[in-house]
Amino acid sequence: MLIYLVITSALACAVYLLRRRAAGKVALMLLTVALCFTALETYYRHFYVRSDGFGRLSRNFAERYYKIDAHGLRASNLPPSQEKENVVVLGDSHVFGAGLKQPSERLSEQLAARYPQTHVINLGYPGWDTRTQTEQLTKHLGDPQARIPLVVLTYFFNDIEEDVSAADRERLPPPAPPQPTAVDRAFQWISNHSRFVELFYYRIGYPRLVRDRLEQIRTFYADPIVLQQHMATLERLRDVVRQKYSANLLVLLLPYLHSEELLNRVEFYSAFTRELDARGFPFVDMQPIYARHGTSKLIVHRFDPHTNAFANQLAAAEIVSYLQAHPELLGPTAAARP
Repeated sequence: MLIYLVITSALACAVYLLRRRAAGKVALMLLTVALCFTALETYYRHFYVRSDGFGRLSRNFAERYYKIDAHGLRASNLPPSQEKENVVVLGDSHVFGAGLKQPSERLSEQLAARYPQTHVINLGYPGWDTRTQTEQLTKHLGDPQARIPLVVLTYFFNDIEEDVSAADRERLPPPAPPQPTAVDRAFQWISNHSRFVELFYYRIGYPRLVRDRLEQIRTFYADPIVLQQHMATLERLRDVVRQKYSANLLVLLLPYLHSEELLNRVEFYSAFTRELDARGFPFVDMQPIYARHGTSKLIVHRFDPHTNAFANQLAAAEIVSYLQAHPELLGPTAAARP
């Protein structure tokens, strides 16, 4: 930000010194442009508050709405209760509540309202994949004496990435590898120094950037070697949940909400649910439920495809319905509030 102020001040001095010369008009025009740019940069750097999918655009939103607790998480509700049974909701940014202003809008709080006799813990953080989630579960729960009948793993379809090695990435290039142009490279460089330019560059490039990344992730799920590695990681998580905490694992599957086309790629989601079913994982598949509503009603906004409060409510309702049909997962003392 300092560089914008320095340039603007220098141009103001140039306008004063050249005010009686023809060059003064050019300096005045440049000063006007610099003032406009500095004003816009000031607004987007210090006052713009909206969640976004790329870069540093969500920093102001995060500083205002994401209150991190003593455990380094957002309203985690740690430690486990010794008096009540504990339910753990584990996941990534969707569990964290990315794009949501209040933790009360999240899935974990929705479940806590349905099961007031339980203590619901939120173990979610942006960027956690399945392997990291396993590590974080044991880190934050430790060896508790508390009763934990259920862990709900909120699974999103980029959780496979930690199981993709460098050799796998070499072997599986993206179907349409991104080819940044000279203009792309220039704007990416400028974006490192300007929040205003970053905002509009990624706004324009957002659909292409998302499509390229998601298409690569699809190749990981389609590869038998990577998929088996990932399923082994999921099975290790289930083993930890069973052996260390004597708990059941329920998988909540969240589909892509970046577009209607991605939401409705039924064959892609069905292939993964068949893998879960073959390995005996109980799961709740949100794709058919979300498909009834459409992406615009489920996401935070166009440039932030995280699940909004309504999508979290739908997920909570489906989990409650599943647990009512399978009461053994939660135990005999828990019952949902009607």
